[in-house]
Amino acid sequence: MRLLALILAALSLLSPITPALAQSGAFPICSYGKRTQCVVDGDTFWRGGQKYRLKDIDAPEIAGGANCQQEYQTGVAATYMLQRLLESGIVSMTAFGRDRYGRTLVKVETRMGDVGSALMDARLARSYGHGRAPWC
Repeated sequence: MRLLALILAALSLLSPITPALAQSGAFPICSYGKRTQCVVDGDTFWRGGQKYRLKDIDAPEIAGGANCQQEYQTGVAATYMLQRLLESGIVSMTAFGRDRYGRTLVKVETRMGDVGSALMDARLARSYGHGRAPWC
């Protein structure tokens, strides 16, 4: 029995799913005030009091940065999709440094798959490439 417990403990160290990540909990849409765990828009979210931005994708703006109604509506849809993906349970987050605004750039894998790919497949985000491009 003790050997089985040791083997299970060793295997859990190899698994990409950790209980803290898999039990992410709710990700409400961010409101004003202190932000701890919420979704800002289609490519930015808070978790554990830290602000994260999805690496290599660009989702339309919703807060003041939208240049037309289509951009705003697509941005809202991207925001709600990111919320659903994160609430499905984060399996892994890989950090790639910080952007110019101090946000940690991450690739996120949830129980539903790679978040950036899912948003791009749904045409709610696109490859960031060499910077932002207009959505209108």
